[in-house]
Amino acid sequence: MTRSFWLLAVVLCLAQAATASSPSSCYRTSNYFRTHFNDTSYVLEQPAISSAYLQVCGKSQETCCHENSEPQLVTVGRSMYDDKLQTSLKTLSGMYKEKAAKFDEYFKDMLNKARMGFHDMFKKTYGMMYEQNSYLFQDLFRDLEKYYDAGNTNIVEVLENFFSVLCQKMFTVMNSQFTFDAKYLVCVSESMSEVAPFGDVPDKLSAPLKRSFVASRTYVQALKIAGDILANINKMAPTQECLVGFSRMTQCPACRGLQDSKACNGYCLNVMKGCLAYHSQLDQDWNAFLDIMEKVKKRLLGPFNIELVVIPINVKISEGIMNFQENSQNVSQKVFSNCGKPTLGPSRRRRRRDVLYNGDDYYDYQQGRARTRKKKRPEEGGERKKQQQQPQRKKKKHTTARRTVPAVEETRTGKKEQQNNGLEDEEEDQGGPAFAFHRLLKDIGTHVSSTKNFWKRLPYEVCNNDVAVIETVQNSSCWNGSALASYGKEVMRDGLKNQKRNPEVPVDVTRPSSLLNEQVYALRALINLLKNAYQGLDVEWDMEEVFHGGESSGAGAIASSGDGSGDEDSDSSGGYMSSTSPPPPPPVGGNGAATTAINAAGTTTPSPTRTATDPSDGGSDSGSSAGHKVKPTLQKALATYLLPVVAVWFGGSFLEWIL
Repeated sequence: MTRSFWLLAVVLCLAQAATASSPSSCYRTSNYFRTHFNDTSYVLEQPAISSAYLQVCGKSQETCCHENSEPQLVTVGRSMYDDKLQTSLKTLSGMYKEKAAKFDEYFKDMLNKARMGFHDMFKKTYGMMYEQNSYLFQDLFRDLEKYYDAGNTNIVEVLENFFSVLCQKMFTVMNSQFTFDAKYLVCVSESMSEVAPFGDVPDKLSAPLKRSFVASRTYVQALKIAGDILANINKMAPTQECLVGFSRMTQCPACRGLQDSKACNGYCLNVMKGCLAYHSQLDQDWNAFLDIMEKVKKRLLGPFNIELVVIPINVKISEGIMNFQENSQNVSQKVFSNCGKPTLGPSRRRRRRDVLYNGDDYYDYQQGRARTRKKKRPEEGGERKKQQQQPQRKKKKHTTARRTVPAVEETRTGKKEQQNNGLEDEEEDQGGPAFAFHRLLKDIGTHVSSTKNFWKRLPYEVCNNDVAVIETVQNSSCWNGSALASYGKEVMRDGLKNQKRNPEVPVDVTRPSSLLNEQVYALRALINLLKNAYQGLDVEWDMEEVFHGGESSGAGAIASSGDGSGDEDSDSSGGYMSSTSPPPPPPVGGNGAATTAINAAGTTTPSPTRTATDPSDGGSDSGSSAGHKVKPTLQKALATYLLPVVAVWFGGSFLEWIL
């Protein structure tokens, strides 16, 4: 009984196979055409041997398709081909654009927070005097954002213009008893390189700011352009030979009622390697693009980290202002020597309300000049006598120390906030902005690196992910292009040249696609831009719109400045932004000028407690002992925090008196 059952099963299977190989009717074919074309006019009623050679399905023993049905088969084949590629290319293009959008969003949010932090700190520190001139600092951030958006702004020139205008403002304040015309102020700006009123802050700020902005913008633009390149390639039409080969693999089984059969894996690979032969030209340049993207990403996580440059920019500019204050006398003398002695102004009090840091700096200048006159008469001992009397005045104001405690606490809080903004608070390593930026770049890098060898793997992904393809190469029940049988032809190797003898899709290796060549040139130009960004060189985006339009004319479309001499740019941040803890915003004041403090209301009061020789600068009188040099940090802290706050308490009435 068991033997009879198995014998009957074998007979039924053989009968089914025979029916599949030679369909007795065209019912299944009619259903297929009705579903896909809503037309069965070109379906035969009974299978017959075609007298003509069919271009798509070839000459077979029996078929249910009329020769006029082949255009319909090719149309459906083209639709299926586009769907299969779009599954890979469109998804990949969308991934690149999505990552670029996330980087854009994070970068602009970070820049906006830096702008707000700058405004809040300077408003608290300098009060109304900053608010009256806040446009100068807001324009700086606007120009930085303009470069990130459009790329047509020179970062170095932006900073040079900023410090040039700031120098004119502060120089006018420091010498408010004089009148300066526009020509003289131009001379002041031209003297900056020699005088260096802000110390080395402009030079050390511009270098890391430029290379960080250039690298960040180039990186995000590379993500966008890579997405555009993929989208452009997705528009590339297949060759006629590809459509015939692909339709034969996917549509011809339906003409024999075998639409549910699966193509042999080797057969599918030969078809897709022939169809994607020109695409394989991208593989080498694509991998080179991914390699340089990884290098730029590492720079952004290290010495080119944009957050470590932008967030503490308020502290750095404030430090430059302090340098100007501390060297105001030397700066003025050098400028007078270069540009000539200006004329005295008729109304100094009216002028000082119209310029940056007017009230405080005017008074600072007057105090500095008074102390300078006393220092010119050492034979009278006036300076030593003044220094001996100052502690007595502080004792008379013994209530000041008690009342300044809240202000000192507020100053300490402000310093802590600046350190957090500078991304150098170790307690926030796992949840602060630095970690978020690190995590974002890591995520982008992981997804970008996963596309390596994409063009070489694309035929395999299309075939292996297709449910209509048999994974086993030697399978006797798969569609091999003409029947349900194993595929015995050689599977071609990867690459364009190896498709010259492709048995399924003829390929002319001497006539590649012009559209694809344009994308190759665009990719190579993009690699050159990334190399310049990696080396810290300028990157010019003169033809960026061509890339976004998908009409790039090649590597010459985008020019980059520099000769590549910076190839061995150090990975260590080195320069200005490498300090471990950014200094707090200094009060306006310095050597030769009384320290200025600004209270919460924005009013200013001068502090008469700081001597002409600043102990924080290492200076000491003749009575200093060896132990005096052991505590420079404490003295500087007292001069920076306590003295301005002390001045807030008792200086207001004095300022009202002189005004």
